[in-house]
Amino acid sequence: MEVEELTDIFYTSDKKGQVCRVKLNGQGFTLQRETTNNRSREQLIGLDDIVGSRCIVVKKDRRGCSMLCSSAAQNDGNRSDSGDDTKRKYNAITFQHNDASAYLYVFAYILNKKHLRNIIRRERTVLKLRFRSFDTFGDNMREAERWYHTVRAFKGRSLGYNDIDERRILVLLNPKSGSGKARDIFNRQVVPVLNEAEQPYDLHVTKHANYAREFVRVKVLDNYSGIVAVGGDGLFFEILNGLLMRADWLDARNIVLGIVPCGSGNGLARSIAHVCG
Repeated sequence: MEVEELTDIFYTSDKKGQVCRVKLNGQGFTLQRETTNNRSREQLIGLDDIVGSRCIVVKKDRRGCSMLCSSAAQNDGNRSDSGDDTKRKYNAITFQHNDASAYLYVFAYILNKKHLRNIIRRERTVLKLRFRSFDTFGDNMREAERWYHTVRAFKGRSLGYNDIDERRILVLLNPKSGSGKARDIFNRQVVPVLNEAEQPYDLHVTKHANYAREFVRVKVLDNYSGIVAVGGDGLFFEILNGLLMRADWLDARNIVLGIVPCGSGNGLARSIAHVCG
């Protein structure tokens, strides 16, 4: 099914009256801004760098402040042990009382090079689009959701899916890996990205040596798109051996594997990062 390219004009929040033409297609978001000398400047947020998006609703709290909150339509309640999405805070912004705008937040992690140290790392970028072309909030939200579903469709097509893969990720975490900070690293650095990507997952903490091997050997994996090891190379080794010990190992070996380096030996994760640039 062909995905429709979308184009619209949005006002930027940093400079009053300045407009930005936004185009969404299979490459990602192209932002075209006017500069002070009547020239245009383009920026591309590539589809490969986008992890997810979210429709945002403005709600008034008891003090009369306006807060940006995730739309309930996104069904965030299907994650287990994920840390409630509502704990992720957005900045308070002042809006007019009768504001009927809807918002789309697009989360991306863009590769940036630090010139002083010649280090390349990904930096979090949030594209905020405000929809206010219509008089009612409902119409503006429907337009925001149209962009939201288009982003998901383009993203799914780039990953080779006709539809978005709704399967979960199986996460196995070794709390004693390395300096014992695996759980803290997972909660601080991994969970926010999974929430932004709307990726449901199941978290299981290992209890003893070879726990992951036996767990994976007997676990029903039909509902999982991948397995992630949060620990060192030893935990990944257990998972791999558990897969190869299964009766259906020929099928199980096709499941996607990942690793979050938290152990004393992280050679595998470093090698993967090096190969991926």
